[in-house]
Amino acid sequence: MLREKVWFKNMHTAVEQAVKNFFVCQVATPTTTREPLQMSDLPQEPWSKLSADFGHLTDGTYLLIVKDEYSHFVVVDTIKSTSTRAVIPRFDKIFAEFGIQDELKTDNGPPFDGIDFKTYLKRMGIKHRKITPRWPQANAETERFMRTIKKTIKAAQVEHELEARNVQIFTSIQNHKAFKYWPSPSKCIVQPYCEEQSTCSTNSNRAN
Repeated sequence: MLREKVWFKNMHTAVEQAVKNFFVCQVATPTTTREPLQMSDLPQEPWSKLSADFGHLTDGTYLLIVKDEYSHFVVVDTIKSTSTRAVIPRFDKIFAEFGIQDELKTDNGPPFDGIDFKTYLKRMGIKHRKITPRWPQANAETERFMRTIKKTIKAAQVEHELEARNVQIFTSIQNHKAFKYWPSPSKCIVQPYCEEQSTCSTNSNRAN
């Protein structure tokens, strides 16, 4: 309004400074500052920190995708519902096969926001880290992978070769090297275990 009535040299700068110094203007001006993201420490070993998410397929089923934050090793399972009753047995199966991790990162959607899932993780001794509300970028890497895998599986469904293509897809993912000198996800998961078993075997032989 001031610009419509008067003009003087450096008017814009003077007005800005006056507003900044006027307490009533500061109180009345809405702020849109976001809370700073809380960055997590990088995992130091495989299968210590995981992230999980869902994808919805055209036939009404869902993909449960669990990704190791250290190696990028991925476990994908197909489920008919995202209810706690349907999801927990799948996590039980994954933990029985690969072991129980220290931390699980998810979004704030169901069933991850429910008391039953919270109780389940507490019973398993797993820390639950939820991404910042209304800030899905915090789980962006898992969600990018989700889009890729959904696109591939949809294409396989059209070709009626889902089972055969799944084997090829996941074999490729687990053996893909993100960088030239970085080992594949499957090697990051398997190699430390093999080295540990080799060390234990060597020590056992020495003891005998």
